[in-house]
Amino acid sequence: MTRRKTTRIAATMLFTLGLAASASAQTWTPAQFKAACEAPGHTVTVFGTLKITSPTLPPPVVVVRSACTVVFTPDAQFEADNVNLRFTGTMAFQASAKAGVVFKKAIWSAPRLVASLTGDEGTFIVDESRLATTAGDLSIALGDISELSVTGPLGSTGLALNAAGALTVSAGEKLTATFETTRVRAGTGMTFSLAGPEAVLKANLSTFTAAAGQFSLSSPGAKAEVDLASSQVVAPGGIAIVLPGQESKATMASTRLTALGGSVTLQAGSNGSSFGVLSLDTLTVRAGGAYTMDASLGANKGESVLNNSTIRAGAAILIRSDREGLTNVLNNALVSPTEIRAFTGASGACIEEGNTATAPVVAICQ
Repeated sequence: MTRRKTTRIAATMLFTLGLAASASAQTWTPAQFKAACEAPGHTVTVFGTLKITSPTLPPPVVVVRSACTVVFTPDAQFEADNVNLRFTGTMAFQASAKAGVVFKKAIWSAPRLVASLTGDEGTFIVDESRLATTAGDLSIALGDISELSVTGPLGSTGLALNAAGALTVSAGEKLTATFETTRVRAGTGMTFSLAGPEAVLKANLSTFTAAAGQFSLSSPGAKAEVDLASSQVVAPGGIAIVLPGQESKATMASTRLTALGGSVTLQAGSNGSSFGVLSLDTLTVRAGGAYTMDASLGANKGESVLNNSTIRAGAAILIRSDREGLTNVLNNALVSPTEIRAFTGASGACIEEGNTATAPVVAICQ
């Protein structure tokens, strides 16, 4: 390539990026975005709103032969709509102020995908789309007040989020996360680490699979809420949902938990004057290790409620609340090779009825 031709291409690239800086909203084709990513520095800065969209349906595959980092100025938003992009290097989103990322009917893959939207407000939305990593982790880090929404995936089959390595989600002070009619997979472990005082995660008709690791969801905040409806979690290394906050609550209905190589641990509330609630109905559990339900152990009140469920564990089954707590065990089929115990504190209430319990030691509300 001649020097004059190289200069002309560089000038065109600077002009294209300059348009994004000078306007509050820009629409690019996948080819324009590819050119921006492959330019020296491999960085695209978003001012206002940048939308990447293809004029054809279905969109053609566009290969970006580099890594790419999208950097946000305050209040900026990135949207990918009707695109099919493949990156040969790491794809990253970086924001230290309010920012949003939206995928609509998009297919997006890279060896590794990192979204770091850690400012005061962050939004990450996957709507009827497929995001995949081909070699490494898929991580989403959100800031103080944040939203995560996953719906889909694109088409009747496939995965909305599919990590070759680990899938991790972290958030700050307040998170609202929703999973609706979707499938999410990690090649190793799957971790939701919700650090703030308020966190809500709801899933309906959704599947979470940690193919070769553990599924872990933790939120120490005072008001943490997890609601799984008609969903399933599959993790051979074990399943742990730990919500030690004072007013934490986990609700499951018509949900399946499968951890053939590990234990299933569900906790709401902990030491102190907490009121943690575990309310489970029509739950199906297969655990290679123990199955444990703890509501506010070491605290004044808490509720462990298990109704109309089937639990098969490879070790002990324990269902507990403490002091003035409520343990409610009704119409369940429970199987353990060691022991099955359900109880509450001295001033609490334990209600048992209609259960079938198979184990060498059975002590339910005794």
